[in-house]
Amino acid sequence: MARESDVAEVEWKILTEIENSDKTTQRNLSKKLNLALGAVNFHLKRMVRKGYIKMMTFPPNRAIYFVTPNGISQKARLTYEYMVGTLAFYREARDRSRNLFLQLESEGISEVAFLGARDLAEICFLSLQETTITLVNIYDDTRSGESFLGYTVQRARDLVDRDAERVIFTKQDWKLRGDCEGCGDILFVF
Repeated sequence: MARESDVAEVEWKILTEIENSDKTTQRNLSKKLNLALGAVNFHLKRMVRKGYIKMMTFPPNRAIYFVTPNGISQKARLTYEYMVGTLAFYREARDRSRNLFLQLESEGISEVAFLGARDLAEICFLSLQETTITLVNIYDDTRSGESFLGYTVQRARDLVDRDAERVIFTKQDWKLRGDCEGCGDILFVF
């Protein structure tokens, strides 16, 4: 079963695509949103029932969708909820990462590495600047070789040869998936 936040995100994306295009079809939405055609059909039918969008057949085997005034209101509400949730996540991540780094600093830890080059790593990097702890490297297979926060991102399997005293898990997919076999102490912000 889909989480409510996932459904809200899909609804927001569909409303945005329909609003920005004069001839939106299920097939176009499926391609643009990288969703199965059946999933798009399900969401569109649901949104038509709720009055967020209107469907017109054009010709008999094609349907074109339009955002209704209720849909515009729904999109505004979803945007607001997203912003509130994002700010809450940011504040909590800043507080937790700040507390973690202050604790590590009090334990005499001077060097850390991040496992994950994503938004959470950026938030942690801000908190790290409030301490004397140094970031020595960032590891993330999906961004290996890219520049991130002034560091060249390394492969996760290179963690075993790291210089850091602690590794901070800054991925947001919440799974280790064997990325850090033999990595030693991995600390979680969340």
